[in-house]
Amino acid sequence: MELLIKRIKQVKEYLPNCKIQINTNGDYLNLEYLIDLKDAGIDSMLISYYYNGSDKNIEFNLPKIKSNMDKLMQKLKLNYNIVQESNNIIIMKSKYYNIDITYSSINMDILGCDRGGIVDVKSKVRTAPCFHPNMQVSIDYDGIYTLCCNIRSDVKEHENYLIG
Repeated sequence: MELLIKRIKQVKEYLPNCKIQINTNGDYLNLEYLIDLKDAGIDSMLISYYYNGSDKNIEFNLPKIKSNMDKLMQKLKLNYNIVQESNNIIIMKSKYYNIDITYSSINMDILGCDRGGIVDVKSKVRTAPCFHPNMQVSIDYDGIYTLCCNIRSDVKEHENYLIG
């Protein structure tokens, strides 16, 4: 965590006008770490709640998911608004000082993406290009730069798409 904070500060020093976003599953997120991220200068955070972990047989259960998501928001002492809720998705929005926080859980079988072809999902195949690689740099959990947020540095099939 210390290295991440150090790197965020370096990015803000060299690129003061850039926007830094953290994508996380929230496993290690607590109030102290959120304060450190704020002080380092992040602008936004996307937290994904994965309801079924490694057991793909667990059904999307909105009441249970909502309850579990609420626990993290309480732990972080954050007020939030539910901005979208249906049978297959819930999205909460919050703000911590200048950090825009989006916390979501989606039914991956219905709305998920295939993560560069490594996850079997029932959702539609992409029919339009993704422009994110033209606007952002993605850094995987191990510090490796990738062309896309769906490319994993630890997946053999993706090794040709790692850029540093």
